[in-house]
Amino acid sequence: MAAMIAAAIAGCSDSGKLYIPDSYAPIYKRNVPADARAASREGWYVRCAKDRKSCTVELDVSYIGRYRHNTVTATLIHTVPGDRFTLALRAQPNSVRIQVDDNPPLAMNCPGRICTIRSQPLLAQMQSGLVLRLDIKGPGWAYPERQTFGLYGAFNEMRAVAQRDVGLR
Repeated sequence: MAAMIAAAIAGCSDSGKLYIPDSYAPIYKRNVPADARAASREGWYVRCAKDRKSCTVELDVSYIGRYRHNTVTATLIHTVPGDRFTLALRAQPNSVRIQVDDNPPLAMNCPGRICTIRSQPLLAQMQSGLVLRLDIKGPGWAYPERQTFGLYGAFNEMRAVAQRDVGLR
């Protein structure tokens, strides 16, 4: 009996594998394109044009909720040097709100699958904020998909990399 228990424990000691219950679907990680910076922090990536005249700081918003049937696939993009924010979605949303920390949520303008928002006050909030929240409500969804992402200086770091690449720093 002890030998069977030891064999069972030994079989479960594969440290390279994690147990994931069937009812849980994880956040999908983005595949960074070859021309993108390998540098990333807290899910933020930098992708620069080949001429290095513009870069984008990107956050993957692809997510499947734990007990939900809805799938949100999007990328939040901050353009350098233009300091513009856009959210590119695979499906057209009914509404999108973006919020940093306890600041009031800001509504994004979504005429199609591309949502935009003025850079201020969002840029200032993101530079000093800790938590970014997105509320995305799509057609047929009874409630918004709320997703939370870390800023923790990661956005600032990736923005500084982008500015350096375009020659602003």
